[in-house]
Amino acid sequence: MSHIPTLALNTFREAIRDRILSAVLVFGGIMVVSSVILAPLSLGEEHRIIRDLGLASITLFTVLTIVMVGTGMVYREIEHRTIHTILTHPVNRAEFILGKYLGLYSGIFLSIVILATVYLLVVAVFAGGWDPSLFVALSLTAAEAGIVTAIAIFFSSVASPLLSAVFTFLVFVAGHLAGDLKELAGQAGDTAVAKVVEVLYVALPSLHQFDVRNNVLSGAPIDPQQVIHCHVYALLYSAAVIVVTIVAFSRRDFE
Repeated sequence: MSHIPTLALNTFREAIRDRILSAVLVFGGIMVVSSVILAPLSLGEEHRIIRDLGLASITLFTVLTIVMVGTGMVYREIEHRTIHTILTHPVNRAEFILGKYLGLYSGIFLSIVILATVYLLVVAVFAGGWDPSLFVALSLTAAEAGIVTAIAIFFSSVASPLLSAVFTFLVFVAGHLAGDLKELAGQAGDTAVAKVVEVLYVALPSLHQFDVRNNVLSGAPIDPQQVIHCHVYALLYSAAVIVVTIVAFSRRDFE
């Protein structure tokens, strides 16, 4: 019988009990609510500012949660030698990584739900009510978080928490600049440079595709095919990263 559900549940409990998660949630909620205070400074764009700052805050604090909680998740098991106890049970390394990922992502997803609930209440009261684009944007934030969580688990399994946090955040930033990288590859006069940029574009997660805030703020429709593509892409990319993580983790010697 697979031990993944048990590992995932234990990891989920560990994540939600983490004080860092609680602190980030509190500050994230404050940031979402504070958009109401900042909105009057926008000179007639109150609704737009509340929606924009709210979505940006949820994305930012979700990534901070992943970076601060997730990047030490596997490393702590190795450092404290609890990995030996876990692996002496009939648990293989693939189950361990999958359990860690699913448990951590469940905790991250719960934090997104909490922040999204606060955000939707603020929008309903102060920003003219809900529209479908808000829910689409929030669903894409959750999908994007799945990719970033997988990346955090990968770095946590091969590097220290500090390096894992730095690398995870850098990949997140680079993923949002992936569209610019693609344009740069097309404009590069040097063939070698263009090839390198193309490889980076393929390897990095295309997180810029998940950002639909401009559509939400302008009222422009969001292409349903883009939404489906993003969710499928998030699932496949996360799975690929987890597979690479399992391979790298399986080759580690904990003696």
